[in-house]
Amino acid sequence: MNLVLLDVTETEARPVFRVKRFPALIGNRRDSDVCIDRDGVSRRHAGIVRRESRFYLVDLGSRNGTRLHRVRGGDLVTRPVPVAESPERVDDALLGEANELQDGLYVGVGAGLLQCVLEPEAPLARHERESDESAPRASGGVRTAGWIGAGILLAAVTLALGLRAGPVDLRPSLRGAGIGAPAARPVMPASRPWDGRSVDHAAR
Repeated sequence: MNLVLLDVTETEARPVFRVKRFPALIGNRRDSDVCIDRDGVSRRHAGIVRRESRFYLVDLGSRNGTRLHRVRGGDLVTRPVPVAESPERVDDALLGEANELQDGLYVGVGAGLLQCVLEPEAPLARHERESDESAPRASGGVRTAGWIGAGILLAAVTLALGLRAGPVDLRPSLRGAGIGAPAARPVMPASRPWDGRSVDHAAR
């Protein structure tokens, strides 16, 4: 799952924070993973930790606290989250349903309000990320495996289109994808009758 936080404090400008690094820091510092420059937000206000595919919110001893808002049975339920000293050192005993970030919940930090959105990670994107982490690097920093994968994918799509619309010449597509132009076809000499003499291949 991918974690996205929407700043819904105002109706006009709504910054979007795609949290990719964990543990993540929420605060008014510019180097925060989720920077909320609003009244009542501390420099190190809250932290987000990840355990496998789940995300949890903890307060970092902020002045105004951190709250989770959820709707249950038509009522708005507000609950403060537990306090931890640092997002890097969070006791798993503090993590549970009370402070788990779920889709549709709202996070209150000072005068700021964030909406939690959980996006399922696409299988292709996950495969590319895992392949990208283990792929060998060629000279110039280009990942060889990535180029080969792109060429195979392009060839497969082009072939599928060709099966429907008739024969397709793959050479222009492969050249456009940077796979390389196919070798030029050698020019063969005109045929002539054999006169019975042996042929010296090295000389020719």
